[in-house]
Amino acid sequence: MSNNQMNNNNNNNNIEIECDSSSDSDNEAMNENYIELAKGFNDLMEKMKTKSKLTDAKITKNELEQMEDYYERQIQMRSMHIQTLTIDNKELKEKSSQEIDGLKKRILCIRNKCLVRKFQSRFWTLMTVFSQLEIWIPGFSKFLVFRVIDPTIYEIIWGHRMISGLSRLVMIGYLSHKVSDNYDLVGRVKKFKNLLI
Repeated sequence: MSNNQMNNNNNNNNIEIECDSSSDSDNEAMNENYIELAKGFNDLMEKMKTKSKLTDAKITKNELEQMEDYYERQIQMRSMHIQTLTIDNKELKEKSSQEIDGLKKRILCIRNKCLVRKFQSRFWTLMTVFSQLEIWIPGFSKFLVFRVIDPTIYEIIWGHRMISGLSRLVMIGYLSHKVSDNYDLVGRVKKFKNLLI
């Protein structure tokens, strides 16, 4: 083996000692083994590099087998490290998904409670106003229901006037818009159109 080849192998295979202390998944014993392995490999490479510079020195079979053993141990250490990180990543994903699901449930629960409180507040405010008007103007509630609300509803649903027809068109347009937004009808129609084309 020539000096140039040994120098190239040394540059390509020399292992830098790495210790990721910021990672929670790193095992202390694994780090120590990796440091020891890297140190031994680097010492062996320096020794072989020094030998390659001497004309009479030869690299022995034992040294090559030792280098091969270092390579195998490095691969095992990397594989163990990758497996550990993969398991930790999976656990973090499951934990984060559970936390997100819990937050969604809490948000929905709080939202529903807020809607109920909003309805209750408006309902009782309206009842208070009607009660006060009934005290000030006796018969106001009866007049409002049977002379205003009931005829208006009847006219909107079964009326033949132009205002009734316009009211129905407005209601149908509003309901169609809401349904389209909630179910994304426009997007579905576009997808179906693309399939046909």
